[in-house]
Amino acid sequence: LGQVNSYGELTVDLFDDKLQVPSPQDRPMTLSTMKKCQADLELFALATEDKKAKQLYTKNSEKLQNAIDKVTHILKS
Repeated sequence: LGQVNSYGELTVDLFDDKLQVPSPQDRPMTLSTMKKCQADLELFALATEDKKAKQLYTKNSEKLQNAIDKVTHILKS
């Protein structure tokens, strides 16, 4: 028996309850990658002396943080 949830994930009942099925890690991994990218943008902004580049990194870091804030509840494990 199988079922697809609202996130498009498939859950399968294997009938044999002794079988261990690993849980999917796609969503937590996506959240972790987004956080790493946001932190990288902050580091790039701190590391550069170019004002335009600093503004660009800071602006995109803020945009990515806003996106992270919006999707964290969905992507948390």
